[in-house]
Amino acid sequence: MTTVYIGASADLVRGFVTTPLERAIAAADGIDYLQSESKLGLSSITVRLKLNYDATKRWPRSAPRSTRCAATCRWRPRCR
Repeated sequence: MTTVYIGASADLVRGFVTTPLERAIAAADGIDYLQSESKLGLSSITVRLKLNYDATKRWPRSAPRSTRCAATCRWRPRCR
């Protein structure tokens, strides 16, 4: 997942975008590990699912958590 937050410092991106999204995504079933990076104006999160995990059955139930988390960000960064 890549989120653009134009003009925000790496620390601001980490605090308001990356960390809240990581917490929401990590609560989903089937997550093996997360890898993230926060830079000037950009947050990038890579999610690895557990081996042989059937994401088509359970992943959609988790999606609203990350969407809800992103919607609560104070400055509402633009996700792509």
